[in-house]
Amino acid sequence: MGAGALLGGAFAASVMRRTGERALVALALVAAVVSCLLLIPSWLPVVMAAMALLGLCIVWVNVGALTLIQRRTPADLLGRVDAALTIAVTVPQTASIALGAALVAVVDYRLLLAVMAAVLVISVVYLMGGPGAVAPARAAPVPVRDGRA
Repeated sequence: MGAGALLGGAFAASVMRRTGERALVALALVAAVVSCLLLIPSWLPVVMAAMALLGLCIVWVNVGALTLIQRRTPADLLGRVDAALTIAVTVPQTASIALGAALVAVVDYRLLLAVMAAVLVISVVYLMGGPGAVAPARAAPVPVRDGRA
């Protein structure tokens, strides 16, 4: 996972420059889908590759999301938006750790990985313009409240 994270960090900026922040996050989520599916078999080389891919996608999600926030949020609101993102990520993550620990005791882990992959696919479709998707991000900076660009 650490090796994948280092590789992801090395290439995140160049991929984001070519694709944009949302596309970087979408690519990371697709990589997470592949990682979930590769974790289903119990062959060690495949599992190690899946974990490296997971490390890469975690970095790409973070880089894409945080860059998008920094580019689209007025400077005087940046701290609040970052705090809101932190809460929106860490609270469900903590709950999912507890739920996952309970579920893995009664449900086959392969089924849980397949469900995770399906939810990630739905997330990618939503992010990239599926039904009810948010408007695409604009490249232009948002002016701050005191009139500066």
